[in-house]
Amino acid sequence: MSKYAFNTAIKYGEKLCGFNNLSEAEDYFILRKDFLLNKLKAVSTQTSAFVPDNTVESPVSYTHLTLPTKRIV
Repeated sequence: MSKYAFNTAIKYGEKLCGFNNLSEAEDYFILRKDFLLNKLKAVSTQTSAFVPDNTVESPVSYTHLTLPTKRIV
């Protein structure tokens, strides 16, 4: 690990969340995702260069960010 990465881990590592179960973790990350998407929308209203489209019909999918729970052979 680089010195920069190590210092970042020390600085922000204590902010890592702990969860009692999967449901609690899912709820947290869904709320976090919604918060960040709303923040992106707010920032994007300041320029016409980028218009976010996070509707189901949007060609961009966020499913690639989901980690698999099983190893696929």
